Amino acid sequence: MSSPNIKMNLQDNFYTDYKDVLDFKTINIIESSYLKIFHLNICSLNKHHDELLGLLATLKIGFDIIVLSELWVYNLELYKNILPGFNFHFNIDTTNQASGIGIFISSELDYDCQLDFQIGGCEYIQIQVNVFHKTIKHKYYLHCIYRHPGPLHPSFNNDLENYIKKCKKINKQIIIGDININILDAKCPQTNAYLDMISEYSFLPLILKPTRITDTGSTLIDHIMYNGYDGHKIYSGNIFSDISDHLPNYAFISLSLIKLQNKERPLIRIHTKENIENFVNKVSSIDWAIDKKENADYLFNKFYSTFQTCYEESFSLKKYLLKSSILNHG
Repeated sequence: MSSPNIKMNLQDNFYTDYKDVLDFKTINIIESSYLKIFHLNICSLNKHHDELLGLLATLKIGFDIIVLSELWVYNLELYKNILPGFNFHFNIDTTNQASGIGIFISSELDYDCQLDFQIGGCEYIQIQVNVFHKTIKHKYYLHCIYRHPGPLHPSFNNDLENYIKKCKKINKQIIIGDININILDAKCPQTNAYLDMISEYSFLPLILKPTRITDTGSTLIDHIMYNGYDGHKIYSGNIFSDISDHLPNYAFISLSLIKLQNKERPLIRIHTKENIENFVNKVSSIDWAIDKKENADYLFNKFYSTFQTCYEESFSLKKYLLKSSILNHG
């Protein structure tokens, strides 16, 4: 399969695209400055572990976290040591052979793993990760999910939202896995319910292109959602591979501090008590009498223009002043 060479840039710092193995090797990053995440619906680790190891070796990136959806339940204990330097945790439904979410996480990371939490219709693992970079500790919560195909479980959104709320003290959270919700389908009620819920907590998708492509269509059901984006560099996308019928996904999230330039300061209106009083005085001093002979549209446009002028003069746009020009991602 050839790469369509699709690329999207947001604020010159967010790069998301499709890559084949050769393209992937052209990503030029200082690995120690990024949290490096990989995800794949592997459709049986027992069947495809050799292909997974081959792909990871070919990519030549030292991923910190490798999340695998749809593990299947067979022989999983045998694969705990297939990746040297990684610890393997998994959660399965023993009544469903095609279930399972698993995570290989670098033994060099300081982390805490919770396997007992539950989300309706899913296998779920919650990981708190501490990453040290230049004496600064960055904290992340990962919500690793494999949601089974079919209608959304009645408690899915509520369960996930409850875990997001509990982790809210750490504003950098990542939802990752095969969620089986096609976020490209704007007409689907379960898609809208899911996106409405996570958007309340500032999650943005790092994967923007279809992750499962078949002869009959394409869907974006494998997600990496992140709520800590504030302009720092992120590389993300899909990798062409035929290990399963899903494309592998990756995200490299910068750990570096961000220095904001003056041009990045937003313009805002300041609603001080003095400005409000000034606005009220302006509006009160205007003669709002109307000539009933005038056209209604004309009268409304005149009113609106006058009112808007009063507002803009009273609450003029000012550059937002930050207490510090450095955002600490710690």
